[in-house]
Amino acid sequence: MICDWIKDLLNPEKHEPQRSPDQSSPQIDEPPMQTYTPQTADIQIVREQSADAGTFGWLTTLNGFACHTLELPWRNNERRISCIPPGRYVALLHNSPKFGKTVWLQDVPGRSEILIHAGNAAGDRSKGLKSDVDGCILVGASRGALYGQPAVLQSRVALNQLLKLVPGVLSVEIK
Repeated sequence: MICDWIKDLLNPEKHEPQRSPDQSSPQIDEPPMQTYTPQTADIQIVREQSADAGTFGWLTTLNGFACHTLELPWRNNERRISCIPPGRYVALLHNSPKFGKTVWLQDVPGRSEILIHAGNAAGDRSKGLKSDVDGCILVGASRGALYGQPAVLQSRVALNQLLKLVPGVLSVEIK
């Protein structure tokens, strides 16, 4: 059961963007024009087309931060080989024994331990591609190639900037 304060967090009428005019933007590649700043979620991820090398996208926050994302290809939400379904999730800042400070998405249908963490590749292992995830979401300051496949780069830089900006409990919307 979701507490009332979490319901309030997910209610767009009660959740206004908090921006500081003097807050400088991190040096991250600019998102394409069709990506927009979220109006109701603390974090919004807009996915691009899914392929064997992964599902790229853009993460934006209410305070104007933006970075690249990379997830596994869509494989019908199958554990350890697919990205998670689009939707709105409650998330918590979390100290993972394996990845350190992360964002942990709660109540993902059919899944557990879905984190936003550092890493570079999210390819389909059955096709011989490298992957640093089993269903989690990677962030990066730029895109490029590693291991002969598309990847997000400067992942720790992007993750550290993101973690400085998000509250302890937040909402994440994936489109």
